Amino acid sequence: MIRRAALALLLAAALPGTAAAACTLAPQSAQAEAETLRAVNAARADAGAAPLTLDPRVTAAARRQACDIAAMGQLTHRGRDGSNVMGRLRAAGYPPRYASENAGAGLRSAAEAVAAWLGSPPHRKNMLNPNARHMGLGVVPTGGNLRTVWVLALAAGG
Repeated sequence: MIRRAALALLLAAALPGTAAAACTLAPQSAQAEAETLRAVNAARADAGAAPLTLDPRVTAAARRQACDIAAMGQLTHRGRDGSNVMGRLRAAGYPPRYASENAGAGLRSAAEAVAAWLGSPPHRKNMLNPNARHMGLGVVPTGGNLRTVWVLALAAGG
């Protein structure tokens, strides 16, 4: 299952997508947030890192990028307006001192998304970074090649 999820991350980055007509959060977004928070915090506990809490501003930044990825049809950390995660956090009213972002597509559940990110050294490093204090999640169905976009933003405010 982890190999399939990792493959989904790689394939989604390479496939041209279909732009989404409108950005709508996945019906399971609230449940996915809670499940992702639990799974990330379990991994952080195993690594000796402090637990994260959900922050609505960080969630807004993650959702904005998930919507942008869905609209562009490609997995990227740059927004349609050229923004990066730090800029999206600032725009959401969060003053970042630290920020990182994981993105994935084609993943069917929070467990699959977290497993794929933990299996990827750069994504794992983001999730376990001791500087992170807050997280937010955006989950958006695309109807295109990317199927469902997942964006996890991690941050610490200044």
